[in-house]
Amino acid sequence: MNVKTMPRLPAVISHGRTMPNGVGGAVGGVLLLCLALLARTQSLDQYVTVDEDLTLGRTGNFVDALADGRWQRTYQIGHPEVTVMWVAAAALGPTRARDFAGSVSVESRVPNSRVVVERPEFMTALAQARFGVAVANSLVLLAAALLIWRLAGPLAGLLGGTMLALEPFLVAHGQLLRGDALLSGLMLVAILAATAYWHGGAGRWALWLAIVATGLALLTKTPALILLPIVAGIALIRRYTHDRSPFRSLAAWLFGSVALYVLLWPAMWVRPAGTIQRVAEYTVAKGGSPMDAGSYLFGQAVTDPGPLFYPVAFLLRLSPVGLIGLMMLLRWRPVRQQWLVVVLLATALIFGAAISVAPKKADRYMLPLIPCVIAAVGVGAAELVRCRRVAERVLVLGAIVVGQSASLLAVWPYPLAYYNPLLGGGAVASRTILVGSGEGLDVVARALNRLPDAASSTAAVFYPDALAAQFTGRAVPLDAYDVADFAVLYVSAEQRQLTAPPLEDALADQLPELEVHLNGVRYAQVYRLARPEFAEGIVLDGIELTDRLVTRGQAVSLNLRWGVRTPSTRSLRSRVVLLDGSGRPVGQSTGLIQEAPLPERFDERHRLRAPDRIGRYTVAVVLLDGPSGEALPIVRRPPGLPDSDTSLIFRSLWMRVQ
Repeated sequence: MNVKTMPRLPAVISHGRTMPNGVGGAVGGVLLLCLALLARTQSLDQYVTVDEDLTLGRTGNFVDALADGRWQRTYQIGHPEVTVMWVAAAALGPTRARDFAGSVSVESRVPNSRVVVERPEFMTALAQARFGVAVANSLVLLAAALLIWRLAGPLAGLLGGTMLALEPFLVAHGQLLRGDALLSGLMLVAILAATAYWHGGAGRWALWLAIVATGLALLTKTPALILLPIVAGIALIRRYTHDRSPFRSLAAWLFGSVALYVLLWPAMWVRPAGTIQRVAEYTVAKGGSPMDAGSYLFGQAVTDPGPLFYPVAFLLRLSPVGLIGLMMLLRWRPVRQQWLVVVLLATALIFGAAISVAPKKADRYMLPLIPCVIAAVGVGAAELVRCRRVAERVLVLGAIVVGQSASLLAVWPYPLAYYNPLLGGGAVASRTILVGSGEGLDVVARALNRLPDAASSTAAVFYPDALAAQFTGRAVPLDAYDVADFAVLYVSAEQRQLTAPPLEDALADQLPELEVHLNGVRYAQVYRLARPEFAEGIVLDGIELTDRLVTRGQAVSLNLRWGVRTPSTRSLRSRVVLLDGSGRPVGQSTGLIQEAPLPERFDERHRLRAPDRIGRYTVAVVLLDGPSGEALPIVRRPPGLPDSDTSLIFRSLWMRVQ
């Protein structure tokens, strides 16, 4: 029987030089770090994206738990997002971080507790925390670039590092108070360090670096679990390229990563099994179910966009330099660095396949694919020009810097709005994949803030917390448009057809007062809403229920703001009625008589007692003639409210008794 031996991979990855050293290495590292920092630390207070307020609030809770020694309470969410909270806490300082303690509940078990944006100096603190995250992301990318230098030579390190520093999608998320960019960089470092140790002839420092990067990645987001089989595979292939077994070093890597995971997360000190169980339950519950508001692909609102979502999103999010480089890499495969390129591209494919299985999909979840592909492109580009003259190498490096910088500057200060112009840019992206995480709402906020009555105005929008952080008035969810002065239609809500049909019909023939366009995408439209009006020109200009989740018998306040459009000689009084699920009145409050002549504006506060029965109750408002008590007829009501001649029954104005 003929036995064919398996061809062995090169024992040590070839490279032009060893680890960066001397003046050249120091200068190259400093330049790459400055480039990454320059791209990530600008305009940090420009806009707010969805859920960043939650991360800031969790950071406050985390630091508060550390200060009081309540280790179990350092569990804030199952991501687990621990590294982000450590970095944000370091950037803010313990005192300032604790100012946000209690502003968000653990895993949002109490919906009424999300009040982060109401805290003083929210925007200043967010920008400061973002700066810390931007620095951390830049340092991680520097480590990746130096590892590429070690594995494939200085030119590959410079080319790959430059592309990583300026890749628009990486820059956009590298600025945000989220864990996606940090996860991406740490995963790349772990893969490169593992390759350097088991196949690149590097010393134990590379193993230690792989341990640190893996442990930190696991503490950042649970998708880092994909590192376990990938790094194990890199190590086990050593059996075909080396004489020594990798099992001891592989066990050391695994043990060290777990030890770091435990060391940096105090919740693991006191209840390790319970903490891991909560992480697993959260991961299964969130990752195993579609996005609450649905998704979008190829012009259709869908629950799960399916396996095509990530390939399409990847191509649209990749820069032209990255896309052209990838096409060249696939056509002209590098020979000397083939193993390193295969490892990087295989990692991207494995991660992409793994996340495609989950029904919950968003383009930021595929962020770890980007640095792996960009690093591979950098390595391939370096090999293509390695035999050329120094001037040509400098020209290639300069072209990459110019190309990547031009991509960023084209959409600055909104790198999150970047989409590959070679594939149609934002215009095609908005018709193809889900677009918009809050960018552009800053423009809306600034426009509304210039209005004379901005502080007393209410805007309904799909991302109310992102708008509320920048708007001096009040922001409410889009389905609460019946109590709002303005409706803000945002692109990601429009794509998923989340605008209530009555509101959509009412706005069909109305021109928006403002449209926000970024990179060829109409991100937001602002419409002024007609307020409810009773006979004789009495308008309900504002209504606000102070508490939504209450206990039985609890006192609740309801604030009303009235406007008188025409002079009135009638004395009036208002009545607020609580209705149960069947529409039956279960409580009411009647205001004081407002004597004629009525002022142009006046405010009222009603005090209601929460019913004794658990349930959800809505609010109705009636306006009465003062002397006779006769109800005034309604002239105009918000679209979609139940029909009633004299009662405004607000769908979105409710309280839940628990």
